[in-house]
Amino acid sequence: MSKPDLEAIRAQIVDAIKQGITGNCFRAERALLIYREIGANAERINKDGYGAVFGGVQEALLKEIVTSIAAIYEPSTNYKLRSIPCVLDYLRSRHAHQALNLELEALKTLVEEWQAKLDEVFDETHKDALCRIRDVRNKRMAHDELIAEDKIKRPTWEEIEELLEAAKAIHADMGFHLLRIIYRTDDGTYFLSGDAQMAQQSLKRLLNSAFQNDKSS
Repeated sequence: MSKPDLEAIRAQIVDAIKQGITGNCFRAERALLIYREIGANAERINKDGYGAVFGGVQEALLKEIVTSIAAIYEPSTNYKLRSIPCVLDYLRSRHAHQALNLELEALKTLVEEWQAKLDEVFDETHKDALCRIRDVRNKRMAHDELIAEDKIKRPTWEEIEELLEAAKAIHADMGFHLLRIIYRTDDGTYFLSGDAQMAQQSLKRLLNSAFQNDKSS
Protein backbone atom coordinates (compact mmCIF):
# COMPACT_ATOMS: atom_id res chain seq x y z
CA MET A 1 0.00 0.00 0.00
CA SER A 2 1.42 3.40 -0.96
CA LYS A 3 1.97 6.04 1.70
CA PRO A 4 -0.43 8.98 1.78
CA ASP A 5 0.86 12.20 0.27
CA LEU A 6 0.65 14.31 3.42
CA GLU A 7 2.03 17.39 1.68
CA ALA A 8 -0.71 17.22 -0.95
CA ILE A 9 -3.40 16.77 1.71
CA ARG A 10 -2.09 19.75 3.67
CA ALA A 11 -1.75 21.86 0.52
CA GLN A 12 -5.39 21.18 -0.39
CA ILE A 13 -6.65 22.26 3.04
CA VAL A 14 -4.41 25.33 3.17
CA ASP A 15 -5.43 26.40 -0.34
CA ALA A 16 -9.13 26.00 0.43
CA ILE A 17 -8.82 28.23 3.50
CA LYS A 18 -6.28 30.84 2.35
CA GLN A 19 -7.28 31.20 -1.29
CA GLY A 20 -10.94 30.29 -0.96
CA ILE A 21 -12.60 31.22 2.33
CA THR A 22 -10.17 34.06 3.10
CA GLY A 23 -10.59 35.60 -0.34
CA ASN A 24 -14.36 35.29 -0.39
CA CYS A 25 -14.78 36.76 3.10
CA PHE A 26 -12.61 39.71 2.10
CA ARG A 27 -14.26 40.27 -1.27
CA ALA A 28 -17.77 40.08 0.18
CA GLU A 29 -17.00 42.59 2.93
CA ARG A 30 -15.09 44.96 0.65
CA ALA A 31 -17.93 44.94 -1.89
CA LEU A 32 -20.51 45.45 0.86
CA LEU A 33 -18.68 48.47 2.29
CA ILE A 34 -18.16 50.09 -1.12
CA TYR A 35 -21.79 49.44 -2.05
CA ARG A 36 -22.92 51.18 1.13
CA GLU A 37 -20.58 54.12 0.58
CA ILE A 38 -22.07 54.67 -2.85
CA GLY A 39 -25.56 54.45 -1.38
CA ALA A 40 -24.71 56.94 1.37
CA ASN A 41 -23.63 59.43 -1.29
CA ALA A 42 -26.36 58.60 -3.81
CA GLU A 43 -27.95 62.05 -3.71
CA ARG A 44 -24.71 63.89 -4.45
CA ILE A 45 -23.66 61.28 -7.01
CA ASN A 46 -26.90 61.65 -8.96
CA LYS A 47 -26.95 65.43 -8.62
CA ASP A 48 -23.46 65.72 -10.12
CA GLY A 49 -24.30 63.39 -13.00
CA TYR A 50 -22.35 60.30 -11.90
CA GLY A 51 -25.37 58.05 -11.36
CA ALA A 52 -24.97 56.09 -14.58
CA VAL A 53 -21.41 55.12 -13.66
CA PHE A 54 -21.98 54.21 -10.03
CA GLY A 55 -25.23 52.39 -10.78
CA GLY A 56 -23.23 49.98 -12.89
CA VAL A 57 -20.57 49.72 -10.18
CA GLN A 58 -23.22 48.78 -7.62
CA GLU A 59 -24.53 46.04 -9.91
CA ALA A 60 -21.01 44.55 -10.10
CA LEU A 61 -20.59 44.88 -6.33
CA LEU A 62 -23.87 43.11 -5.67
CA LYS A 63 -22.73 40.24 -7.87
CA GLU A 64 -19.47 40.06 -5.91
CA ILE A 65 -21.34 39.95 -2.59
CA VAL A 66 -23.78 37.25 -3.67
CA THR A 67 -21.28 34.99 -5.43
CA SER A 68 -18.69 35.26 -2.62
CA ILE A 69 -21.12 34.38 0.18
CA ALA A 70 -22.66 31.58 -1.87
CA ALA A 71 -19.17 30.17 -2.47
CA ILE A 72 -18.28 30.30 1.25
CA TYR A 73 -21.23 28.07 2.15
CA GLU A 74 -21.31 25.86 -0.95
CA PRO A 75 -22.06 22.27 0.11
CA SER A 76 -19.95 19.29 -0.92
CA THR A 77 -20.40 18.13 -4.49
CA ASN A 78 -18.50 15.92 -6.92
CA TYR A 79 -16.04 18.80 -7.28
CA LYS A 80 -13.39 19.86 -4.78
CA LEU A 81 -14.48 23.29 -3.60
CA ARG A 82 -13.01 26.00 -1.37
CA SER A 83 -15.97 26.31 0.98
CA ILE A 84 -16.45 25.84 4.72
CA PRO A 85 -18.51 22.62 4.34
CA CYS A 86 -15.89 21.18 1.98
CA VAL A 87 -12.99 22.08 4.27
CA LEU A 88 -14.76 20.21 7.07
CA ASP A 89 -15.00 17.19 4.76
CA TYR A 90 -11.28 17.45 3.97
CA LEU A 91 -10.52 17.57 7.69
CA ARG A 92 -12.48 14.36 8.24
CA SER A 93 -10.30 12.48 5.79
CA ARG A 94 -8.18 9.69 7.22
CA HIS A 95 -4.79 11.38 7.18
CA ALA A 96 -5.72 15.05 7.68
CA HIS A 97 -4.47 15.13 11.29
CA GLN A 98 -1.07 13.86 10.19
CA ALA A 99 -0.87 16.34 7.34
CA LEU A 100 -1.63 19.21 9.74
CA ASN A 101 0.57 17.84 12.52
CA LEU A 102 -2.34 17.64 14.96
CA GLU A 103 -3.54 14.95 17.34
CA LEU A 104 -6.45 13.00 15.86
CA GLU A 105 -8.76 13.67 18.82
CA ALA A 106 -7.85 17.36 18.87
CA LEU A 107 -8.76 17.72 15.19
CA LYS A 108 -12.00 15.79 15.71
CA THR A 109 -12.97 18.19 18.49
CA LEU A 110 -12.26 21.22 16.31
CA VAL A 111 -14.26 19.79 13.42
CA GLU A 112 -17.20 19.09 15.74
CA GLU A 113 -17.07 22.69 17.03
CA TRP A 114 -16.99 24.15 13.52
CA GLN A 115 -19.73 21.83 12.34
CA ALA A 116 -21.89 22.97 15.26
CA LYS A 117 -21.32 26.61 14.28
CA LEU A 118 -22.14 25.77 10.68
CA ASP A 119 -25.31 24.00 11.77
CA GLU A 120 -26.34 27.19 13.57
CA VAL A 121 -25.94 29.07 10.29
CA PHE A 122 -28.06 26.42 8.57
CA ASP A 123 -30.99 26.92 10.95
CA GLU A 124 -34.40 27.65 9.44
CA THR A 125 -33.88 31.43 9.18
CA HIS A 126 -30.45 31.39 7.60
CA LYS A 127 -31.16 28.30 5.55
CA ASP A 128 -33.86 30.26 3.73
CA ALA A 129 -31.49 33.21 3.28
CA LEU A 130 -28.83 30.94 1.77
CA CYS A 131 -31.39 29.45 -0.58
CA ARG A 132 -32.34 32.94 -1.74
CA ILE A 133 -28.69 33.89 -2.25
CA ARG A 134 -28.13 30.77 -4.35
CA ASP A 135 -31.30 31.46 -6.32
CA VAL A 136 -30.14 34.97 -7.18
CA ARG A 137 -26.72 33.66 -8.18
CA ASN A 138 -28.03 30.71 -10.19
CA LYS A 139 -31.08 32.30 -11.81
CA ARG A 140 -29.71 35.78 -12.51
CA MET A 141 -25.91 35.84 -12.28
CA ALA A 142 -24.63 32.45 -13.38
CA HIS A 143 -27.58 31.83 -15.71
CA ASP A 144 -30.06 34.44 -16.84
CA GLU A 145 -33.11 32.26 -16.40
CA LEU A 146 -36.34 33.19 -18.18
CA ILE A 147 -38.29 34.01 -15.02
CA ALA A 148 -40.04 37.12 -13.73
CA GLU A 149 -38.10 39.24 -11.23
CA ASP A 150 -40.84 39.02 -8.61
CA LYS A 151 -40.54 35.23 -8.66
CA ILE A 152 -36.97 35.38 -7.37
CA LYS A 153 -36.87 35.96 -3.63
CA ARG A 154 -33.83 37.95 -2.49
CA PRO A 155 -32.02 37.99 0.86
CA THR A 156 -32.16 41.07 3.06
CA TRP A 157 -29.04 43.10 3.80
CA GLU A 158 -29.32 42.03 7.43
CA GLU A 159 -29.26 38.36 6.43
CA ILE A 160 -26.25 38.94 4.19
CA GLU A 161 -24.37 40.61 7.04
CA GLU A 162 -25.23 37.82 9.48
CA LEU A 163 -24.02 35.15 7.07
CA LEU A 164 -20.80 37.06 6.47
CA GLU A 165 -20.15 37.53 10.20
CA ALA A 166 -20.73 33.84 10.87
CA ALA A 167 -18.31 32.92 8.08
CA LYS A 168 -15.67 35.30 9.43
CA ALA A 169 -15.90 33.70 12.88
CA ILE A 170 -15.41 30.16 11.55
CA HIS A 171 -12.68 31.33 9.18
CA ALA A 172 -10.75 33.04 11.98
CA ASP A 173 -10.90 29.88 14.11
CA MET A 174 -9.72 27.70 11.23
CA GLY A 175 -6.89 30.08 10.43
CA PHE A 176 -5.64 30.09 14.01
CA HIS A 177 -5.89 26.36 14.77
CA LEU A 178 -4.93 24.94 11.38
CA LEU A 179 -2.63 27.51 9.78
CA ARG A 180 -1.32 29.40 12.83
CA ILE A 181 -2.52 32.62 11.23
CA ILE A 182 -4.25 35.24 13.38
CA TYR A 183 -7.21 36.69 11.51
CA ARG A 184 -9.05 37.93 14.59
CA THR A 185 -7.79 39.35 17.89
CA ASP A 186 -9.15 38.59 21.36
CA ASP A 187 -11.23 41.78 21.28
CA GLY A 188 -12.99 40.61 18.12
CA THR A 189 -11.09 42.72 15.59
CA TYR A 190 -11.06 40.92 12.24
CA PHE A 191 -7.94 42.01 10.41
CA LEU A 192 -9.34 41.60 6.89
CA SER A 193 -12.08 44.08 7.78
CA GLY A 194 -9.41 46.76 8.03
CA ASP A 195 -8.22 45.93 4.52
CA ALA A 196 -11.80 46.07 3.24
CA GLN A 197 -12.34 49.44 4.93
CA MET A 198 -9.30 50.84 3.10
CA ALA A 199 -11.22 50.47 -0.18
CA GLN A 200 -14.22 52.23 1.34
CA GLN A 201 -12.06 55.10 2.60
CA SER A 202 -10.38 55.41 -0.80
CA LEU A 203 -13.77 55.75 -2.46
CA LYS A 204 -14.81 58.33 0.11
CA ARG A 205 -11.73 60.45 -0.68
CA LEU A 206 -12.34 60.03 -4.41
CA LEU A 207 -15.94 61.18 -4.13
CA ASN A 208 -15.06 64.14 -1.92
CA SER A 209 -12.41 65.19 -4.40
CA ALA A 210 -14.82 64.89 -7.32
CA PHE A 211 -17.52 66.86 -5.52
CA GLN A 212 -15.02 69.53 -4.54
CA ASN A 213 -13.76 69.87 -8.11
CA ASP A 214 -17.32 70.19 -9.39
CA LYS A 215 -17.96 73.03 -6.96
CA SER A 216 -14.86 74.93 -8.04
CA SER A 217 -15.38 74.48 -11.78
